[in-house]
Amino acid sequence: ASSVVQYNLFGHFGDAHLHFNFLPQKNEAERCQSLLAKTYQELSLKQASPFAEHGIGLIKQPFIRPYLSKVQTDVFKQLKDKFDPHRQFFSKGFLSLD
Repeated sequence: ASSVVQYNLFGHFGDAHLHFNFLPQKNEAERCQSLLAKTYQELSLKQASPFAEHGIGLIKQPFIRPYLSKVQTDVFKQLKDKFDPHRQFFSKGFLSLD
């Protein structure tokens, strides 16, 4: 039997806008990545979006690209170029999609 990975779930319950995050121990990180990959694959088949306006973090970055259009990534890159041209703020963050 596999152990339960700690997680948190919070959000805007009135509009079913929930935020889910694993809280893995170091030895659980690979398992969490696998679970996320499976979850996002299933959601994409249902044409649902698991991402909101914030909070994807470093762990979920590899999974967001299929949900973004070229227009969206272009806007993010333009904003990063304008407001952080030296790439000094959160260099591995959401706006570092290139």
